[in-house]
Parts: sequence; structure tokens; C-alpha cells
Amino acid sequence: MNKVILKQEHIHICFTDTAMVCKDEYTGTTIVFSGADEFVLYVSENGAIRPYFSSEMEKTFRSDKQGAGTFCFAGNGFEAEVSYKIEDYRIIKRVRIADNAKRKLVRIACENRRCNLALQRGGEGQPVFIGNVMWCGIEFPAANNGQDGQSLNLMQAPFCRLDTPFESFDVVFAFSRGNSLENSFRRYIEQMRPRENLKIYCDWGLHDDLSDNIELTEEMTRNNINKLDILMKKSGVRFDYYLMDAFWFEENQPYICFKERTFPKGIDYIIQMLEEKGIKFGLWFDLNCIHVHLKGMEKYDTLLENGSLCFACDEIADMMFEAIRYHILNHKVQLIKLDFAYFECKNPTHGHSIDFVESKEKSIVNFIRMTQRLKEIDPGLKIICYNGWTTELDWIGSVKQKSGFAVSPYWSRSVDYVYCGDPRPSEIVTPDLADSLVYYTDAMIRNFYDALMPFGGIDDHGTMIGDTATIYRLGKKLFRCGWLMNAMRGGGKLHLYGKVDLLDDSDLEYMREVSDVFDDINAGIYETSCILGDARRAEVYGYSISEGDTGYAVILNPATYARPFSLSLPEWENCSIVVERIIENGEKVNSEEKIFTNYTGEISPNGYRLFRWKRLQRVSREGKLVLDAHSELVLCTNGKDVALRFERNGLPLRSLLGYPEGLIVTDGEKVLQSSVETDIWSGISWLYFRVHGEKELHVCYNGDENIAMAYSLEGYRNEHD
Repeated sequence: MNKVILKQEHIHICFTDTAMVCKDEYTGTTIVFSGADEFVLYVSENGAIRPYFSSEMEKTFRSDKQGAGTFCFAGNGFEAEVSYKIEDYRIIKRVRIADNAKRKLVRIACENRRCNLALQRGGEGQPVFIGNVMWCGIEFPAANNGQDGQSLNLMQAPFCRLDTPFESFDVVFAFSRGNSLENSFRRYIEQMRPRENLKIYCDWGLHDDLSDNIELTEEMTRNNINKLDILMKKSGVRFDYYLMDAFWFEENQPYICFKERTFPKGIDYIIQMLEEKGIKFGLWFDLNCIHVHLKGMEKYDTLLENGSLCFACDEIADMMFEAIRYHILNHKVQLIKLDFAYFECKNPTHGHSIDFVESKEKSIVNFIRMTQRLKEIDPGLKIICYNGWTTELDWIGSVKQKSGFAVSPYWSRSVDYVYCGDPRPSEIVTPDLADSLVYYTDAMIRNFYDALMPFGGIDDHGTMIGDTATIYRLGKKLFRCGWLMNAMRGGGKLHLYGKVDLLDDSDLEYMREVSDVFDDINAGIYETSCILGDARRAEVYGYSISEGDTGYAVILNPATYARPFSLSLPEWENCSIVVERIIENGEKVNSEEKIFTNYTGEISPNGYRLFRWKRLQRVSREGKLVLDAHSELVLCTNGKDVALRFERNGLPLRSLLGYPEGLIVTDGEKVLQSSVETDIWSGISWLYFRVHGEKELHVCYNGDENIAMAYSLEGYRNEHD
């Protein structure tokens, strides 16, 4: 086959029989993928697995439109299409397989070529990094995006009979945009699902049906809604959603009926109360039906010994869809919290792989399909996902560092948030248990961020207050630091749990102060980043939320002794900055200082500090002109210092004090003195005047020859200028 070339703006792809060459004219980058196969099929035949290579099939090409085309393959009974499409800086590949013999497709390598640049990362639901210029991968949370340093091996495990054509997930090759491949990828993920500024209240922690047997009831809920209403009126902080957590449902039925014993009058009046207060209703669901205890469902068991039912079984997925659909249509549910997910399955009778990662594929396909169908019913539905969406549950069991990555960023295509773990103690010893809970969450956020999950997709759990075992009977000890950190981790979601009447008036004032910071952040175009050290190593650490010229930052010290910090943000380089402290250790403060490039200080034991910063803009009004003999120039100072520099015939004009012969400078009345007050024996070509209230400078020149003068009025502009 002759060369095939696809072009779209600055991205070019050249295909030959043995290579795919990708070029980005924007950066001048060229990447070569060597190999003859567009795909490899692994098919079950006569009790054995047999590979079929695309290079063994007849191949033709058809052009679809500019920047897009399709390779068509035929052979060994298969008909296949491999389509390519260029979109902006991305190349999107998709494989479609049909088989008249309807054999079973066990696995498919959607890409297995060798690359001329070094390969890194990859794994379950992770992209492969190519040099520092491109990422690629199957965009699916449980895809096996493998690499050995030189060759790609991007795999799916459909385990499906080809009764109907199989279509792969998107395989995306994307050139980096920006100074970091990691940040370029995270920005790409963020664009998949625009975020909204959310404020959610959840009742877990007010009740704890698992540990304390404090049941969720209709009466509790009514009383609590009234208390939340009082809190909102007194604090000025409004919550968008009231999320009813676990155990509202009758057992042995598929999440349709509210528990009659605890909700004797049903849910309608509660929904009416929320609507009257302008709050939307949210509801908790146990994705794999562990806690609903459905009888007669043994054939759907995952064999994980936890009672979970396999979501790869269409009957289970459809049952969950129908349950959520029912509550959207009948109870105006606009937020769902999904919990206790087990996408893996060991049951060999279910027709999927029982390999840990591969067994997740069909379950996740069903899950994503469910979210799409629910969004068709209510496009504004918010989906937050709790325990079970990490690559392994062990990732949220402790903060120990381990190999691999905690979560797939590709979940962001389908859901709004993925949970980084319940509030639990970290491995950092603290006098106050509540502090250790904060450090655990920040360690988990670092794990998620390392896994390329953007801050805007990470559910940090929020802030829980209460006397139940689920929050270790801490009361409101976690509130002040927890609420602040909830606002400052970049998630765009303030989330309060538990017993709201524990908060007093000073707490509510503090709540409003932090909420105002949160609203200000989410009204702008801010970017969140980790600063200083790493919470996983008990170092002084924090977060910066920057808009370029202004921003916020929070710094925490997880040690039991005071420690210094030295912070220098890239935006501060060679700039004067005004730093305004807002909160110190849970108390409002109001202090301001001016720094240059670097902010230093000390954080008290287990302390924390929130501050706002603003870059002072350097102002310079400049010009250059010729002073004619016997002339005068008037400069309006506007309170800024004035610098003058002189030349004659293109060369510096030096004199003992910087004044060319015949030149004086006045304020209109008296002669002004330059900053240099002593004779300079080697000569000086400039004058600098510190302005002390003078509104005008008069440069009077009575020399006989024209001279050139450059002038500059300098200073820093702050918000009061």
C-alpha cells in the first residue's frame, strides 16, 4: 500500500505498511511508531486462544473527510475497520471487528507498535507517556494500557461472542500542550466534564446505622432539615443539596421503597420541606446491592465473600438503573451518591475474565452505560462515587506509598467526583485525633493527583461533625480545619456532614468567612497546585490557588513542634507581593505584610494558615526625547519616583553630579536634589529623584547644544491606586 497521509491544521500522520509517523508542526515534534499491525485479535477456538494479526489481512483505505480516514481489513473470516480522526492536538483511533463465524473475542490489542521515544507510566486506566511530548492510551477506567519502555500494548478484554460487531473504546494519542505533560493531561481530563460550584449537606454522621445503630428516621430528617435551615439563615451559607445517606431503604427489594418502620409517612413531605427551602434532594445507593440483602440472587454473586452482586450481569445493572430512574422521576432526586462498588468478579459462570483487572471491563461498561442513560433523563444529575472506584480498595485503607496508581482519571468522563477515602487517622501521630484525619485526606489527595486525577474531580469527603462512631465521636473538633481544607483543595465542592446543631455562632461566622473565600475562588479562573512538602511524609505542605496576579494559599504543619516554611510561587518571581493573613489555626486574623519573591515564616505545632496574596504591578511611564537648547519639560509625577538619563551624540553624557551643564530640576519653585549628593569623579549620566509629594518636576535646560534625555516614572501599583 502506498503512503497514506492525514492532515488537520498542525497535526500530520503518515502511514506506511510498517510504521505510523505523527508530527506536530506546532512544536516541531515527530514520533515514529514502528510495526505492521493496527490490531491483534485473541480469539477462543476449540478450547484454545489463537491470535490473528491485522498484517495478515487484506488492507484498503478510504478517506472520510479532512483529517480523518478508515483502514478496512478482511481475512480469516473477519472484517475490520480502523478509523483515525484528528481533533485539535489529538489523534483518535477506534477499532471495529465483525466475524461471520461469530467466534468469541477474548482480548484485543488495539495498539502494540514500537516507539522511537522512551515510554513511561501506563497500567490500569492510566495513560502511557511518550518522551515528554505525548500521551496515549485506551480511554477507559480499567483498560490495560501496557508498555515495556519501548513498545505499547494497549489491551481490552471484552470476552464477547461476535454475534454483533465489536467496537473498541477510543484510543487517543495527544501531543502535549504546556510546560508539563502531566499538567497538560490533567487539563485535558478537566475539559471532559465542566464542574459547578457545589455546596452539599449530607446526614451521615448524624446517624450511623453501621457502627452505633443510630438509625436514620423520618422524624430525625424533618428535625434536621429545620436545623439546617436555621444554620443557613444565621450563617448566610446556602446548601444546594440535601443528601440522604445509607439505610433509607427496605431490604430485599431493589432500592425502591423507603423503610416503612423508620419512614411511616413516606418521603413526600420531606421532599416538600426541601423544595420550600430551595434545596435539591440527593440519595445514597449501594451499587453492588450488598446491604439490600436481595434473596434468590446467588447466581449473580461475585464470589468476593462480601455479598456483592456482579454489575457485569445486565440484570443487576438494569435493576440499579431502574431504581435510580424511579427516584429521579418520582422523588426529584438530582444528586446520587454511589457506594461500595466492586467492579471485579471471580465468578467464572458470568462469561467475563476472572483476572482482577480484566474482570472489571464488562461491569464498568454497564456502569458507564447506566450513567449515560440517567443523564438522558436529567442532564443536570450529579454523580459522586465513593468506596470502590480506586484501582484497589487498599489504596484508601492507609496512606502508605505503594507502586502503581490509585485511581483512573478516565472516570471523569462519566462521573462528577471520585472519593479519596473516609475520614480516618493517618500514620502521623498527633495530640488531637482530628488533625490526623486532615493529614490522611491530604495524603490521599496527593495519591490521586499523582494518578493524574485533577483536583476538580477528587471528592475529599468534606467536613463531618457528630457524636457517632463514624466520626470517632469527635463532635465539632474537625470542623474548623476540615471546612477550610474542604474549600482549599480545589474540588469546587463544599460538603458538610452530620450534626449541624453542634456549631455555635462563632462557628457559623467562621463558616461564612471560608465560604466567601470558596465563592471568590470559584467565581474566578483559579488553578490549584500542591506547594511545599508532601503530607504523606509529614512535611510542611499546602495548596496554592492562583489566578496569576492574585490568589490564596494554605499552609499546614503536621508536626507537634513549630516549623519554618519558605514559599516562592512562580507567579512571585521578581515581584513585590502583598500577603494578607485571613485565618490562623481556626481563628480569623487580619494582618498584612509586603514581601519580595519569597514568603517565610513559622507554623505552630499542628497549625495552619490561610492567606490571600496580590502581586503589586510595577508601573513605569517611560519616554525619550531631545531637549533643545533653552527649553523646559514638565513631568507629572503622580506620586512616582522619577529617573532621568542623558546622552549626546548617542553616547552617555557624564558629569560630576549627573546634571549636564545648564540643567536644573525643580518642583516649579525650588530646586530639587538628586539621590546622588556627592561628586562622582568618574562621572555619572543619570539622576534619580525620590518624590515626596511633588506633583510636577520641571526639567529646565539652558545649555547651548541639544541633548537626548530618557525619563521614567516608576513605582508599584496596588489596589488603592
